[in-house]
Amino acid sequence: MLEELCRCGSGRSHRQCHGLRGRLRRGRGPELHALAEVHAVGAFFPFLRPQSDAFDGYAQITAETIGEAPREVSPAEAAAGAALLDAAEQERLVALWADRYPDRWSRICAEVSDRALVEWALVASSVRAAIMDRRACPRGVLEGLEGGRLERSPAAAVALALSLSLWPQAVWSYEEAMAYVSDEPVGIGEEHVPRVRAQPARLAARLPEAGLPRASATLQRGCELVADELRMAIGVAELLLDAYELQLDKRASYVSRAN
Repeated sequence: MLEELCRCGSGRSHRQCHGLRGRLRRGRGPELHALAEVHAVGAFFPFLRPQSDAFDGYAQITAETIGEAPREVSPAEAAAGAALLDAAEQERLVALWADRYPDRWSRICAEVSDRALVEWALVASSVRAAIMDRRACPRGVLEGLEGGRLERSPAAAVALALSLSLWPQAVWSYEEAMAYVSDEPVGIGEEHVPRVRAQPARLAARLPEAGLPRASATLQRGCELVADELRMAIGVAELLLDAYELQLDKRASYVSRAN
């Protein structure tokens, strides 16, 4: 029987990675902490996404398989996606992160010591995030629009659907969202518009939703507006940043209550 892969994306078995216990786990604490940090990189930084036709098809199929199930991309699914990327693309993804955060990358590599392992974990993190970017909008969100809600503001309906699907992270980085929370100026750059347009395009590809013609028509029109009009794309991007701020506020409130 094959051993379960560790969820951190290292490619090692869980038993030999974050499943360690006692003295062994304590002795490798910095390494395991560094791998856990790499595990989250893709979800926090949307510039870190694979570029590969073969991977795109796999990511779409895997996202559809997950559907609305309350689970993340499994280690096996992430590993299979990473294996579809050639060496040049894997190197590009690593360089994107390493060049942008050289000090953090050097520290992580020093703590893990096995550079090939940490590079694989970073690629797996980007794969995991790219698959989650393609999740379908929950049917319950569309049902809320079927009665005509936001019918006269279809771009706002798209923004609502995307924000409730936890897609703000596909457009904005964690750092940008934290700056926004701190009332620092956060501008919409050249990289944000393609990201924000990619999400409605994926949403539109799944329309119409069976049994929800009115909601489907509203969202279809909104997706077209975001694709055709820059001001609409910018407006949706701004609303998604607001949604990201709300997510962070809720998380902070939860942590505060837990403590």
